[in-house]
Amino acid sequence: MRAARPHADVALINGGGLRQDLPAGPLTYEHLFEAMPFDNTFAQAHLTVGELALTLARNLERQRGFLSVSGVSVEARCEGRKVSVKLLQQDGTPLPDERELSVVTNDFLATGGDGSFGGTPFVIEPSPTIRDEMARILRGRAEPLHPADLYDPAHPRTRLPRTTGCLD
Repeated sequence: MRAARPHADVALINGGGLRQDLPAGPLTYEHLFEAMPFDNTFAQAHLTVGELALTLARNLERQRGFLSVSGVSVEARCEGRKVSVKLLQQDGTPLPDERELSVVTNDFLATGGDGSFGGTPFVIEPSPTIRDEMARILRGRAEPLHPADLYDPAHPRTRLPRTTGCLD
């Protein structure tokens, strides 16, 4: 999503929006459609680091879909029965709460789906679909996609507490 909207600092997608793993081998539009079957479009807004951290903390406290994040790292910890979230740059440097970020997500989340962004003024693009933009970007790649291009388990984007309590 950030490759499709390069001005965006952060991209967010709900776990329920991704329905299948991409198979090994040549990727077809059919595979991409199976992974992303909804005709979601892009939505963009500006949020402060503090606002985004609060949104992510609320998401972690609920029993709804987990938000996947790109562009920043998320460190969550329990403070009593509440979740506290700190956002970090890719190099691990903490981001100041007052810094403004350009956030791109899908129209489902932007309009309150999964209770994520109630009241945040997003600009919703009527087209193209996120899936079609992903296909366009992937077609333009000179190199094959590798698992580490999508997820590097040695450097997770979200770190959750290993203790029980606030995330039970």
